[in-house]
Amino acid sequence: LKARVEAIATSSSSPEERLLASLRLVQEEVRYLGIEIGPYSRQPTLPAKVWARRFGDCKDKALLLTTILQSLGIDAVPGLVNTEAGKLLDSRQPSPSSFDHAIVNVRLNGRTYWLDGTRTFQRGSLKNYYNPPFARALVLRPGTSGLEEIPVTPLTTATTFASERYRIESLTSPVAFTVLTTYTGEDADDMRYQIGQSSLEKLAKRYLNFYADDNPQIESAAPLQVQDDESNNTLIVTEQYSIPNFWKGSIHDLSADRLVDEVTKPSVSRRVMPLRVKYPLNIRQRIEVEMPHTPYWNDTSESFHDNAIDFQFTSKRSGKSLVFDYSLKTLRDHVPVKEVPQHLATLDSIFENLGYRVSSDSVGGTSNGSVVGVFVIVIGGIIVVTRILPRRRKWFQRRFVSRQGEDPATAIGVADGDEMLRYLQRQSCCAKRFDLDHQPLREETLTFDGNRITVFRIHCASCNTSRDVYFKVAERVN
Repeated sequence: LKARVEAIATSSSSPEERLLASLRLVQEEVRYLGIEIGPYSRQPTLPAKVWARRFGDCKDKALLLTTILQSLGIDAVPGLVNTEAGKLLDSRQPSPSSFDHAIVNVRLNGRTYWLDGTRTFQRGSLKNYYNPPFARALVLRPGTSGLEEIPVTPLTTATTFASERYRIESLTSPVAFTVLTTYTGEDADDMRYQIGQSSLEKLAKRYLNFYADDNPQIESAAPLQVQDDESNNTLIVTEQYSIPNFWKGSIHDLSADRLVDEVTKPSVSRRVMPLRVKYPLNIRQRIEVEMPHTPYWNDTSESFHDNAIDFQFTSKRSGKSLVFDYSLKTLRDHVPVKEVPQHLATLDSIFENLGYRVSSDSVGGTSNGSVVGVFVIVIGGIIVVTRILPRRRKWFQRRFVSRQGEDPATAIGVADGDEMLRYLQRQSCCAKRFDLDHQPLREETLTFDGNRITVFRIHCASCNTSRDVYFKVAERVN
């Protein structure tokens, strides 16, 4: 270990570069794995042993990174956090059981950095680094007398930007469909992790199946391409398809799929607890339809927002193309109880404006290629009926035929929190069990029908979907 630290020291005189090299060393060359038996359920393993065996849990990695940085003359100490409670720790009594994760606090050149040694595939320079979403930390530095805030930086630009382009040459020819998705910051790290856990072939198949839900005859026109600029932490995924039989009854529905899941309403609308909002979030989707002739079009725009979310939409003509641009960002991490009804109304308004319907009646144009008639019809609720609403209709159907634990009405009766965890450990997706050791469990409490309900959100990295599981502590019978 000392030899590797000396190699980092001689490779650069820049403290920033030394810091990044040390972080990469711990993130990428030490597997995230914990054997927490006896004292090691609380006490970190010695750095030399962690490096020798090349694995460790979060506290092992935090101490290892701290040791390396301190030996390089960088002010670094471990910090204890709670991946779920966050800022709610402010209202709790001090307790050694208040924390479930360990990171590293670094002070360098007048700035503070919060580094997570367990986050693999993290790239970019220090100036582009983002803080982890833990809100509060107990920094293990002499003189500490309370919790320290981990600030969250609002996203000023989209960290996911999906640009879709349809090229229509005629009514009968297949339509060329190209998707260019640019990920930056944390979204680039997450996408890099997904690619690292699978293969481009499997990822391409999953994407193709997604589009095949609406276009059963869609075909891949080229292999999936990935451009990864690690220095700027920008990752670009390019997809190319061919869509035969593009028109279905002389129409084709377009929708901003990237935004749909982000405006899904909660399963419980009448709340006694604040509503959690994914924050920070900033995504954009651009849909371009290139026509063989210049379409007639009046530019339009829509805007819906409240104190927690902001949605912007524009449509315009650009040469022979129609361009629809959607953007969505969140403004804070929760909605107070009294503001929930207004927020749900805002979500409905956004949801109803995520689609357009394209008509084939005017694609042929005139013999001299002059301006054709109205090409696209703003349909608001129409496209919601044909494409997006069925997703919600399935939810309403499940209310009457729900499986156990899918909603508050069918909450699973358990004796205590340990039984909840055992149940979650048995759940599976994509033919394998959820990896609960490498994801923070999203927990929320609510009241339903006089019962206190605990809901956990678990995430499947393979298909990038989440599932909510509802529990209630059963009354004991004496």
